[in-house]
Amino acid sequence: MVRPYQKPYLLFLMILVSVGFRCQLIWAADRVYGPQDQIPVLMLETDINQQDIYPLQPAYYHFRVLYSVRISEPKLDRLQVLHADVLSLGEGQEFFLERQGQRYRVAQWAFAVVPQIDAPDNTAIPERMFSGRYFLNQGFSGDEFVLVSSAYPLKLKAIPESFPKGYPWLPATSLTIRGFWPQSLQEWRVGEPRQWEISLDATGQLAENLPFINGDLEGFRVYRQPSRFENYPLAQSMQSIRKELLTLVPEHSGVFWLPQIRIPWWDLQTHTLRWSELAAQQVKILPALDQETGSSTTEAVNNPLPSLATEQASQVWVQQTRKTYLLYLFWYMIAPLPSVLLWWYRGKIFTKRPWHPLYPRLDQQKNH
Repeated sequence: MVRPYQKPYLLFLMILVSVGFRCQLIWAADRVYGPQDQIPVLMLETDINQQDIYPLQPAYYHFRVLYSVRISEPKLDRLQVLHADVLSLGEGQEFFLERQGQRYRVAQWAFAVVPQIDAPDNTAIPERMFSGRYFLNQGFSGDEFVLVSSAYPLKLKAIPESFPKGYPWLPATSLTIRGFWPQSLQEWRVGEPRQWEISLDATGQLAENLPFINGDLEGFRVYRQPSRFENYPLAQSMQSIRKELLTLVPEHSGVFWLPQIRIPWWDLQTHTLRWSELAAQQVKILPALDQETGSSTTEAVNNPLPSLATEQASQVWVQQTRKTYLLYLFWYMIAPLPSVLLWWYRGKIFTKRPWHPLYPRLDQQKNH
């Protein structure tokens, strides 16, 4: 008599052990590097647009892998440069090239390396390592390879003496200052808040390196929100935006001038000093309204901006509620699983269980 398999947990343990052993083998194999041989079916190319640059001037670095065979388990070191900021210019690109009559598939990555203002003279882009396995034939076991790129030392130039003292050093390709008022300035009264958005749009520079705009104005109470930084990679450059949002609350009636904003920057194309300006603006502040309207005005002055604590509390509540719903959903999906498995296992037992000799089959009973 054949009995059903009564110990399924042993099979489950065997599967776990085999999977864990396989994971350990893969984990160990990823850290094995082969000899650095010259492989004709694999090539590594790097280039940089220029090495003699100013502090805060981006250097555009390209890393390309050319291959004509199948590659598996590719690994590429992360680009880290001491005393410099690194910005990835988009995702990796793939295209085809021909070199010496051989057609290659190319994987390319582009980066912008920006030396910091206090970077030393020996700042350099370090070597990078690309490793993996390549397959010359249709077999399952490939050969390991390691490709190492060359290092690029950066020669930092001194800041030009013609740049005005007392201003932050700013090299760029272009710089524009814009001012925007979401609300109308007509009938602006004492105690009524108005928002003023100032944006710096630059090309060839990081948003974090754009200068800070001082929003202190005489005759106004100024409430500043945290600065916002946006970086957009381009094909051979990058575009950045720094936004400052100021809330102005006038304290007195009369005619006021919002001062002119001037920022010097060094043009990297013409190698000359240039200025970007936001023209001065005249505003007329009317007296406050009567006492009834003034009560709401006073409340607006005391709380011109939404409470950040309230917003953070609402965000935390939304996140906790979302986690609770996901937990309940997961429980309702997993709870019936043991019952289904037991029912399936019960069916397996009764379908494969042989008939006991004391209980003949139904067809035999009919014959008797």
